[in-house]
Amino acid sequence: MFGIFHYVQRMMEMQMKELNKVPNAVSSGYYEKLKSSIRRCYLELGESDIWMTMKSESCGHPDIKWATSLDIYGEVTKAIHAYSALVDQMDANFDSHQLEQSTSSLAVNEIDLSFVEDRWISLHKELSQITVIQDFADDSDYAKLSMECAWKARDWQKLRSICSSPTIIASLESGDIEVKMSEIFLAIADCKLHEVENLHAQTAQLCLYNWQLLPPIYSGCCAHNELLHNFHRLVDIRESGQIMVETR
Repeated sequence: MFGIFHYVQRMMEMQMKELNKVPNAVSSGYYEKLKSSIRRCYLELGESDIWMTMKSESCGHPDIKWATSLDIYGEVTKAIHAYSALVDQMDANFDSHQLEQSTSSLAVNEIDLSFVEDRWISLHKELSQITVIQDFADDSDYAKLSMECAWKARDWQKLRSICSSPTIIASLESGDIEVKMSEIFLAIADCKLHEVENLHAQTAQLCLYNWQLLPPIYSGCCAHNELLHNFHRLVDIRESGQIMVETR
């Protein structure tokens, strides 16, 4: 999947370069969709700074621009307050049918709302404010986020319940690495050592497969960061499993 984003990004950027030479092409709806797709590629490749910069440039809402600027420059606490104000405002006034028909530059659409909520969650994760994220996940019925909060809070009973939900089962079948990690943590908590070994091998193979799809490593490339972090976690998990075996 990562490799697909890498090549698609190149093709779309070449197409955008050609469209810039065509009169009135920049103001077309297709051009905006193309920019949105390129931003998605940068996000999937771990280039969050480029992604947020492009998002800020394309957004006409001044409050979102302000919050994004604080986010880009590392003003985490101020950015959280700005995003929180936006979430409260959007939740109070959001009407998708009216907003889809609005042509005002200050109109907020569902994509903007999703962006603001995602950044709000990410910044709270940076500050390890698990309780706040857990409340949001429960209110919004966000199963994957609830799973992450459950294992970090060592709420294994809740994690067992979430693992049996249809959303998480579908994520496991699709090969979601983060969900597989949570499944390993639950197996460790339940002292199911044989399951830990099997799940560890499956997750390692999944990480290696995704690594092969990544673009080549070069200076400044962020596409490999998340997988490198996951490989490190797998090493820690293997060592934990060995300690459990020796203890028993």
